[in-house]
Amino acid sequence: MRATEPAFPCYYAEPMPKRFLYNPFQLNARYEVTLSKGVSHYSAKPKTKIVQSNVELEWDEGDSEGLEPSMTYIETGCFGAKKPLKQVGSADILIINAHGSRSNVAIGYQSGETLAGYNERREAIHKDKWNMLSDTRLAQMIKMDGLGTNHRMIKLNSCFGAGGGVERNVNPETSFAAAIAAELGRLGYSKIRVGGFPGAHGRKAIGAEIGRGHV
Repeated sequence: MRATEPAFPCYYAEPMPKRFLYNPFQLNARYEVTLSKGVSHYSAKPKTKIVQSNVELEWDEGDSEGLEPSMTYIETGCFGAKKPLKQVGSADILIINAHGSRSNVAIGYQSGETLAGYNERREAIHKDKWNMLSDTRLAQMIKMDGLGTNHRMIKLNSCFGAGGGVERNVNPETSFAAAIAAELGRLGYSKIRVGGFPGAHGRKAIGAEIGRGHV
């Protein structure tokens, strides 16, 4: 007796990946206009959710160059800490909302504070303070916020994510994408791929990959 074939062929369709915009910094929209606009932009996109880190960062007073602030995890929820990145699936896209740096392999934001000083003519000047964050600290934050180690795709929504002036390939010496991929690889994220913009935001993103211990 022949088995009857189904009337319609059966296919498995993998769910469309969702996007999560991750804010590692506590933003003040009055001072940090650009990143706040990024939040508004992604809030309007379908299948996109905004998530805020539970890690509180504190830089040493007056230190605008320090890349490794102290970190405190803020307990939220009635039954202990609610990890904001636990909801991110392995096939979802995690987008990191930050400014990049041409001179440092780091990300950051404008804190709204000002640093007083003097120019070469001894004239008093004030400049906006930028708080910067290293790849090591960001990788620790991502793990503390609960991202599963089977996660596969991160996008840096920042300038110079893949280094400055890179045309075709990621330059590991100037690329935050390559640096954060390597740091996450050391924390057990063996399948992770991190994409970033070469130079200013808006150019075609390129990626760095950690797999089997190499970038």
